[in-house]
Amino acid sequence: MKIINSPNWKLTLPLSGAPEIKQPALATYSSEWMHLNAAGDGMVFKAPTDGGTTTNSKNPRSELREMNADGKENASWSTTDGVHSMEIEQSVDVLQIGSKPHVVVGQIHDSADDVTVFRMEGNTTGNRAIAKLWITKGNTTHGFLVTDAYRIGEKFRVGFQVKNGIISYTFNGRPLNFTLSKKTSGCYFKAGSYNQSGGNVTKLPNGESDYAQVTIYALQVCHDGKCHGNGSGKTKPPIDPPVDPIEPPVEPPVVEDMGLTLRVTALEKFVAGLRAAMAALPK
Repeated sequence: MKIINSPNWKLTLPLSGAPEIKQPALATYSSEWMHLNAAGDGMVFKAPTDGGTTTNSKNPRSELREMNADGKENASWSTTDGVHSMEIEQSVDVLQIGSKPHVVVGQIHDSADDVTVFRMEGNTTGNRAIAKLWITKGNTTHGFLVTDAYRIGEKFRVGFQVKNGIISYTFNGRPLNFTLSKKTSGCYFKAGSYNQSGGNVTKLPNGESDYAQVTIYALQVCHDGKCHGNGSGKTKPPIDPPVDPIEPPVEPPVVEDMGLTLRVTALEKFVAGLRAAMAALPK
């Protein structure tokens, strides 16, 4: 897929020591944790709950991290300088079956911590086929509820746009009524399956650990109008929140002759009265 052929990503694996796969190895890499789906149109990211983690996290991930165009250095940009956006078309295929079936599917990170993420949260009781999609606001996990009726396995699109210290969001190409003001630097995008169970493992019937699985079908990142990846085609770079076309209201014709206006009004009233009288006649 084009998202993997692009040098602008590296992959973190949910294994001991959280090893990374960089380009050019990433272009041909395939494993249980990241591979092409059976249909050949999406890349699967799987993160087991008992997987290895990075130094500063207790959660395992099979997740892409944005790199510079040469693929050799980590991407790093500021929320106050330029215009930056990411759109992901994806599906959440599997959520953990334990007490915390949550997965982060896309995020903005700065030099210290995650700034804001899209976070899918499943039910621990009731209908496990339905989940809620949240946007976080710093350390506030439930910053904005995007939907409480996501069906596991369905495709959906999420997007971030950053400009002048303001982060805005889209869902399925529509702008959301939520923004986040954040002035920070050392920023980069991430996408994939970032399991949020915190190591609380539940065993599957086959004895393996439960896991979170996400499939990415399209992934596009833009910086100041220069884009990479395989955008969905439903939005053109740079990704701006779409605006509904609003037809201008039709103005009633203006009749300059006030005498004519009065005569027309009187005629309309007469016709309306005549129709009412006819309707009242016995059949």
